[in-house]
Amino acid sequence: FSAVEFAHDGGFDEVPSLFTLDRFLVAAFQLGCLVLNIFFIVQPNVAHLLSHSVIRDRAELGSRWLLLNTFLSDVLHEDAQVDPGTILAVMELCMLGINLLRLARALWEIATGRDADRWHGMSVLLWHIIPTLSSFSAMRTLHNVTPKVFMPALQRELKIAAKKKNTARLVHFVLKTIGYALVGFESFMIKFSLTAERQQKAESFLQAFLVAAAFLNQLLGVVDVSKFAQKRLFTFIFAGEDSFLSRYEEHVAKTWLAMLAMHIWRNSQSY
Repeated sequence: FSAVEFAHDGGFDEVPSLFTLDRFLVAAFQLGCLVLNIFFIVQPNVAHLLSHSVIRDRAELGSRWLLLNTFLSDVLHEDAQVDPGTILAVMELCMLGINLLRLARALWEIATGRDADRWHGMSVLLWHIIPTLSSFSAMRTLHNVTPKVFMPALQRELKIAAKKKNTARLVHFVLKTIGYALVGFESFMIKFSLTAERQQKAESFLQAFLVAAAFLNQLLGVVDVSKFAQKRLFTFIFAGEDSFLSRYEEHVAKTWLAMLAMHIWRNSQSY
């Protein structure tokens, strides 16, 4: 620890060193992934909704054993099944709508908010909304059940439940995680099957490549490594000795991100 130095200005004096060619290339690549991902969220899903109904004949769908159809087997006719592509399209378009509302809110804060609100909106846009839109899909719910994400979250909820004697919150967390697992697993099975079909029906190498690349991008986005690393880093910096981010410490971390966004913007004006 003799080599550890504390930056009394929060490290903002090193912001000019962030403007390197490789960072601009990474930013351009992420914007390309954003366009690709939104296109493959909107175009195939809207086309599927316009051409297929929710309930279809089992013979048309083939042997697709989905959890949803297993649960509804006693309700639906024996020759009828829920169309998996329709379910996936509704889920992903709803998720896209929610993310676009978050985007609109952040842009509103940037355009009309006070200084603090403006830079907070900018930090949310840069470090949360754009990365999410670049790779999100219905499979993203599996992120919450990966062991490296689930176990720290479970430990956090256990501490809160023990401190506040609130078991209802713990039960809600467990049920929510089970829901994430079911939705994510179902979404992966549907998307994997539909991607294979779309790639086989592709009329050119470029079309087949883009279909596979979009699916791979979404699959890699299930575990958001940058978000996970940022949360671990903020826990180390702001959480204190107990390694537990309180509500106050979370606000401190968000304030630091907003200040970082402000310094990046002001330094970018000289480039």
